[in-house]
Amino acid sequence: MLSILFCAENVSYAIPAIPRLLTAIAEWGGVTALLILLHKRFDPLQTGILLALGLPVQILLRCGYSGELEMPVFWLFMAVNLGFMFGMLRLLSDEPLRVIIISWVNAFVFAELSASLCWEIMDFLFDAPTLGRPGGFLLAFLLTVGGQVLYFYSKYRRGRKIPIMEWPYVILVMGIAALTFSVSNLAVFNFTLWKYGTRNTVIDRLIAAVRTICDFSGAALLSVIYRLYSEQQMRQNLAVMQQLIESQYQQYLDFRENSEYIRRQCHDLKHQIDIIRASGKNDRTEQYLKEMEEMIEGYREQCDTGNPVLDTILTQKMRICRANNITLTYTVEKMCLSSVDPRDISTLFGNLIDNAIEATAYLPENERLIQLELTRKNTFCMIRVENRYAAEPDFRDGLPLTTKDDRHLHGIGVQSVRYIAEKYAGSATFHAENGWFTAGVLLVLPA
Repeated sequence: MLSILFCAENVSYAIPAIPRLLTAIAEWGGVTALLILLHKRFDPLQTGILLALGLPVQILLRCGYSGELEMPVFWLFMAVNLGFMFGMLRLLSDEPLRVIIISWVNAFVFAELSASLCWEIMDFLFDAPTLGRPGGFLLAFLLTVGGQVLYFYSKYRRGRKIPIMEWPYVILVMGIAALTFSVSNLAVFNFTLWKYGTRNTVIDRLIAAVRTICDFSGAALLSVIYRLYSEQQMRQNLAVMQQLIESQYQQYLDFRENSEYIRRQCHDLKHQIDIIRASGKNDRTEQYLKEMEEMIEGYREQCDTGNPVLDTILTQKMRICRANNITLTYTVEKMCLSSVDPRDISTLFGNLIDNAIEATAYLPENERLIQLELTRKNTFCMIRVENRYAAEPDFRDGLPLTTKDDRHLHGIGVQSVRYIAEKYAGSATFHAENGWFTAGVLLVLPA
């Protein structure tokens, strides 16, 4: 773009083709930059070593041949080079395949853009751009690799991540990348202008500018698609979370109603048992009556936290835990949740305790432990749920990934926890360490 603005000047040279070395560095920089947004398979040191080893391989694939290539050979080298970029992302990240493909497409398109834009900047700054001039290589490295890293790091700081898109969208994105590359590299195809026409400064600079504009347009279009898709998914997730909140609140109402009915019936049965025992008994009858009393007492138990909604939820979860030989203990400061919507209480504690029950169910009975703590200090209400776990959980965007097949559907629970925490100007955090999984929720409530 810069070159076309000065093409009318009295310039005696034509802008050279982009060096293969510069393209190789830009492509390696694209892979490096995209890894910022991805969950890494290895620790930072191992990832850095593997990335460093990948740079000479990337350069070899781009610069390991000399002279102009016939079209079939060119595409063969191009396919091998793209395959290496994909392989690097696949090796260094354990994200799902669709995320790897989207990241791969991003790395390639932004590498093309950074290489093209860098070469035009160098052409604008120097009379004859070359990587061999003093500072030329360093400048090119900073513009391509540094530029991409800064761009994707800024997206990471704003909470933007690569979305898990459906396959039709993935194919669309790949098609846009292929079209962008094809249009921006018209010179590669030996069109009439290059094969039979006369090359000159104006034409060279025009093609260089068109290449950069095409690369920029493709990158911008991809960014718009990701943004629109993410917003669409956010709206869908919000609708699902609202349905989940309403559903869990309705479950709470149904359980409360059934619990009250059962407690009344248990109270009446208790009196009937006393009558039966007074009318005469034997050892067998007494044993049977004791078993009935134990069962009745289990249904008559009611948690008392000072909040009727939390009482009902904890009573329900305590029964589930008792049936699965899970020890659930809780410490609750009364009146902590007086200003929290009952729907939000049922969703918060329902999801947190359900996830803890699911995680501990795979452990030996003596290790099935869940601890709940609810405290308040001034306007801050702090919820902490800890549980033992069998398998080390995986995380994405700070949220634990479900082990169920339908990750999108079953991951809504922890998303709704975060949504409610942010609704009250708070936050939700999750981490696993030394065999304990901890979910922490902070709510900011009126004084």
